[in-house]
Amino acid sequence: MILLLLVGLLLGACAVTLVARAFGMTRTRTVEALGTIESYGFAGARAEDEPGGSLRASLDGVANAIGGIIAGRLGVAKEPELRNQLMAAGLYSVTPRKFVGYRALSAFTALAVWCGLRARQYPVASEFRSRSCSAGPARFRS
Repeated sequence: MILLLLVGLLLGACAVTLVARAFGMTRTRTVEALGTIESYGFAGARAEDEPGGSLRASLDGVANAIGGIIAGRLGVAKEPELRNQLMAAGLYSVTPRKFVGYRALSAFTALAVWCGLRARQYPVASEFRSRSCSAGPARFRS
């Protein structure tokens, strides 16, 4: 009888231990899987890691707004196709509107840089303005 009681207590202790390990192993395996995923570079961004007022967040907002304006004017017929292309390229967090907004921003920036370089290369407009301003008042004097 005492032997049966000892075997029962031993089996009960084993059951409690196995249940505790089962709950602990689920969490341990999840942490290990996430560690493996992060080692491949697919770490998720946490909200507290990214400051809300950063330059990138501001630029993303501007790109979204511009992309929304362009999509509103041109229609959203090609948006699913563009989303598929972005997914195929691995840009999972970029929306089609944000992508179109960044394209418009880069086109505007390229145009501004080109105009700035042309103005430095051919300073005709600034010479014309300085000559006309210096010669202007002398003509009207009597």
